[in-house]
Amino acid sequence: MTYQKDHGLPSLADVPLHIEDALMRSASDVPVGREKTKDIAKLIKEMRRLNINKRVTTTLIESGKKLVTAKVKLDSETVKEWKRLMVNKSHDDKETNAEWKQKRENFEGPIDLFISRMHLLQGDRKFKQWKGSVVDSVVGVFLTQNVSDYLSSNAFMSVAANFPANARECLDPLAYYIEEPEDVNDSILDDQEPTHIGNDDAKNSQFITLSKDSIPEVEKHEKSAKRKNKKTGIMEDAIVDWKTIRNTYRKEGSRHKMHMDSVNWNDVRLSGQKFFENIIRTRGQFRILSGRIKKFLNDEVKQNGTIDLEWLRDAPSDLVKRYLLDIEGIGLKSAECVRLLGIKHSAFPVDTNVGRIAVRLGWVPLEPLPDGIQMHQLSQYPSMDSIQQYLWPRLCKLPQETLYVLPDNHKLLDDFERRELDDPSPYLLAIWQPGETSNSFTQPKKKCDFDGSELCKKKTCSYCWTIREQSSNTFRGTILIPCRTAMRGGFPLNGTYFQTNEVFADHETSLEPVVFPREWCDGLEKRAMYCGSSVSSIFRLLDTRRIQFCFWTGFLCMRAFDRKKRMPQELVRRLHTPPVGRGAKYMHDDDI
Repeated sequence: MTYQKDHGLPSLADVPLHIEDALMRSASDVPVGREKTKDIAKLIKEMRRLNINKRVTTTLIESGKKLVTAKVKLDSETVKEWKRLMVNKSHDDKETNAEWKQKRENFEGPIDLFISRMHLLQGDRKFKQWKGSVVDSVVGVFLTQNVSDYLSSNAFMSVAANFPANARECLDPLAYYIEEPEDVNDSILDDQEPTHIGNDDAKNSQFITLSKDSIPEVEKHEKSAKRKNKKTGIMEDAIVDWKTIRNTYRKEGSRHKMHMDSVNWNDVRLSGQKFFENIIRTRGQFRILSGRIKKFLNDEVKQNGTIDLEWLRDAPSDLVKRYLLDIEGIGLKSAECVRLLGIKHSAFPVDTNVGRIAVRLGWVPLEPLPDGIQMHQLSQYPSMDSIQQYLWPRLCKLPQETLYVLPDNHKLLDDFERRELDDPSPYLLAIWQPGETSNSFTQPKKKCDFDGSELCKKKTCSYCWTIREQSSNTFRGTILIPCRTAMRGGFPLNGTYFQTNEVFADHETSLEPVVFPREWCDGLEKRAMYCGSSVSSIFRLLDTRRIQFCFWTGFLCMRAFDRKKRMPQELVRRLHTPPVGRGAKYMHDDDI
C-alpha cells in the first residue's frame, strides 16, 4: 500500500511485478501473532464497510459544483454539410464548395502532424487488405460492440472454428435451405407497367400491377413520402426498392478469392440458439448478440434468398449506409466501420477512444463550460455521434491508406502453414530456459544438491537441465505464428482487431516444446517480445522509448492458437501470468 501511494499508482495491480514479488517476500518474513491476526481482521472489516469496490457514478468537486457533460459546438454550416454528405449530394454553390475545400485543407495540418508523431512511435503501419466478405464484417462489428478487441476477435475465431466455410456453399444460392418465396405476378399487359410500393420496413418490398393512368399519382406520392432516420436524424425517402438495387449492383459469376466468407453463415443461421450462445459466451452479452446475429442472417435469407452482401461493394455510399443502418443492432459507428474497413468506402467511424483523443487535441470545439469547471472534471465527453457530425465534413476528403526470427524455409516450420506473402510479421521462435515448464512464472533455480555423480530428475531444476541440454547440444522452444498467417489472411474489418506486429503462441509447442539441435539457431536474428492480456496492460508501465522499441522492432503476444481446432487459447503461464495467479499457492507440483 505504501509503495502504491508513494508512486501515485491507482491500484495494487499496477505495482511492477518485480516490486510486487519483493513486497510479498518481505511481508511473508514478518511473524504474525494473535494480535496481528486481530488487527488484520479488523482492517478487512473496515475496508468492507468503506465499500471501495462499488462503482462510482458521481464525483464531487471541492468547489461544490456539479459535474457536467460536454457538448460539441455545432454551427449551422457544419450541420448542413453533414446532412448533404449523408445523402451523397454535390454542392450547387461554388462559393460554398470553395469554403469547405479551404476548411479541409486547414484541418489536414493537425492531422498530418498527429499521424507523423504516431508513426515515430509505432513505425510504419500501412493499411493492408485482408480476405473476408461483407457479411464477415457485419457480424464482426456486432462482436466488437462494447468490448475489447481481444475478446471480440476471440469470439469470431471461435465462430470460424465451429462453422468452417465451404467454398462451394459460399457461392451457391441457399434455396434448398429455405422456404420458396411467394409467387409474384410478373406478367405485364400492353397498357400496364410494374410499380413498387413498400411499408415502413425499408428492406421489405412488394410489387403490384398498375395501369399507366395511376402511375403519375404513385410517383408523386413516392417523391413526397419521407421519413426521419432514427439513427442519423436525416430525412430520407421512406421507400427503397432494394430488390432492384441489389440486382443492379450484383455481379454474376464467382466471387473474388479475397471476398470469400470466412464462416459458413448458413450453418450459423441453422444452429441452435443455445449452441451459438455457448460459442461466444466468453465475449459477454452472448444472449443479445446471438439473437441479433441470427436475426440478421435469417432476415437476409427471408428477403433475398441468400446470405450475400457483396453487392454493397459497388452500390452508392448513401444506399450502403442506409442498408446497414436498417439492420437491427447496427448503429452509425458500426455502419461506418463496415464501410471503411470492410468495403473501403471513404468513412470516419468515431468510437469512445477516437472521440476522447479528438476532444483532448482540440480538434472538436466544445460549448462553453460553466465557470470553474475544467476539462478533467467532465462527467462525460460529448456523444460520439456529435463528434462525428463535426469531424466528418472536415475529414471526408483525406486519403486512405529472447526471440529469434525464423526464415520461411526453416526446418522447424516444416509442419506449419506457409506464411502469407503479405504478412508483415515472420514466424518466431521463443527459447525455453533450462528448468522451465509451461507452468513456470518465476525464474528457474537450482533445486538439488548436485555433487557431480548423478543429475536430479526435477523438471524445474535449472542446474541439472542446463547440463542435460548442453551435453545433448539441444534447445527447447515454442513457435510463434504471425496473426495474419494464422487467420489465413481472412478476418472481418480487414484484421484491424490485431496489431500489425501481433503474433500467436502455437498452443501445441507452448505445452510441449520442440526439441532441436542448437546449430539450427545459428545466424538467426534476435528480437524482443512483450506478452500480456491486452495492449494497454502491456504498455501501462512502459516509457515512450520502450513502447517505440516494441512497435519498431519487437512483437506483441496476447493469446495462443490451437492449429488443429483453429481456436484461440489462453497463454501458458510461462509466457504470461496475471497478478492474481502468482504466489506459492498457485505453484504446480513440477514447479517446486
